[in-house]
Amino acid sequence: MTSETQKSPHFLVVDDDPESRSTIHEYLLNLGYGHVTEAVDGTEAIQILNQDASISFIISDWDMPVMNGLTFLSRVKMHPARTSIPFLMVTSPGAQETEKVILAAENLVDGYLIKPFRSQTLKDKIDQLLKSSDQTQQKIALVVDDDLDAREMIVEYLRSLGFPEVIALPDGKAALDFVSIHYERVGLIVSDWDMPEMNGLDFLKACKLDAKIAAIPFLMITSQSSIERMKVVQAARAHVDEYLLKPFNSEQIRFRVEAVMAKANRRKEIQVWLNEATENFERGNFPKAKGLFQDVLTIDPTNEGALMGLGDITYRLRTPEAALPYFTRAIDASPHTPKPYLKLMGVYEQMGFLDKAIALLQTGVKQVGFNAELHFELGRLYNKKGMLEEALSELENAKQIRPEDLETDKMLGTIQERIRKRKTIQ
Repeated sequence: MTSETQKSPHFLVVDDDPESRSTIHEYLLNLGYGHVTEAVDGTEAIQILNQDASISFIISDWDMPVMNGLTFLSRVKMHPARTSIPFLMVTSPGAQETEKVILAAENLVDGYLIKPFRSQTLKDKIDQLLKSSDQTQQKIALVVDDDLDAREMIVEYLRSLGFPEVIALPDGKAALDFVSIHYERVGLIVSDWDMPEMNGLDFLKACKLDAKIAAIPFLMITSQSSIERMKVVQAARAHVDEYLLKPFNSEQIRFRVEAVMAKANRRKEIQVWLNEATENFERGNFPKAKGLFQDVLTIDPTNEGALMGLGDITYRLRTPEAALPYFTRAIDASPHTPKPYLKLMGVYEQMGFLDKAIALLQTGVKQVGFNAELHFELGRLYNKKGMLEEALSELENAKQIRPEDLETDKMLGTIQERIRKRKTIQ
């Protein structure tokens, strides 16, 4: 990028509201930024980006038709040539609350099923939840779904699994009213995600905030579209540079733009050092790589890439044990990204600490959310320990998230055959 471009960014303003778009455009002009292009939604913005490589700063609304700001952000950050473009999200308190609820769901839900699912998958999930809690199948199972057919199917499954009483309700509000009164009798909650009145996410959040109800295992039934929505939110959390909350004024947008540009410039500098450090590491020049990774940490003490790089170097030059603190710090710095968990898992496995590796990945699955690689590795470790049912459940999770993965297919087939042979012997 030339110094001239850095001094005068080319802004892309994306908003379906003409008045908001015009206001942001005018503010930018008044702040001395003369190069501004407008788009009415994420779809048009992508087309503009494809045609004009000079775009160097994006300001986008969150709530838009056709393609909203979160999806647009995800598309921008997935494109290799656009990952470094500063991105300022313009949002409302309601939109931010939506993000908070979804992120809460990632951290609070005990388990999830992805539609469509088999009865065996449901059984495995329920067995897994009940094993990890003090609940039993002698209590009530509560099914919450606005789809009558889906409700009846799940009720039938649960009765066949030994629950003597199954209560079925059409939405989260009715379910919350019921469980608030009968919490001592409820041993399992199975809830759909998308429902009227009170959706599954709001119902989940309400349950986990109530000390009387929080310990009841909660199984969320979701769809691929809901998973994609979670992935987009994860991308937003990981990649958006700043939020600008409506309503805003010229001074606020000036402050945010300057903050984003400063962050972007620092990120470019750090990325240069990280790239050089990685190249030196791959060439075997470990002292030079170590120095560069340490330089990054002087600017950004919680940089995940630098911490993992130092962990890799320490692993090579010293011992796996010596690398543990770096990978642990990387998880603390980026608890919602999968790579640090996978790195630390590899060290634990190398040291023979399979139980620690499994516990770590269980935490990773909770923190990161829907990640096929974490589920796959957890399934692989369960298989290594001979915990075949648990392995099957995790691998099916990985398969649901990443259906095309052949390695998961192969391991699933192997485990299913082992389970079949074991049942035959018994």
